[in-house]
Amino acid sequence: MPTDPITTAQAAERLRCDVSTINRMARDGRLAPALKFPGERGPYMFERADVERLAVELAREHAAKAADLTAPAGQAEAAAS
Repeated sequence: MPTDPITTAQAAERLRCDVSTINRMARDGRLAPALKFPGERGPYMFERADVERLAVELAREHAAKAADLTAPAGQAEAAAS
């Protein structure tokens, strides 16, 4: 049983994305649901800690992409090798 469950809508708010993105992340295995209610359209519940970990991961990915975009030409390629 989840220890600190949050809804799909709460996860979407924390990750600053749409509910459909959270559902896709659950289907794709990027965010594991802690609980799925019965039925074809039964909602997911997620562990708050899992959502927080993903938020940190996404922030790091975003920062890395932003750094690549702001680096002078040639510098990003040198850093990657």
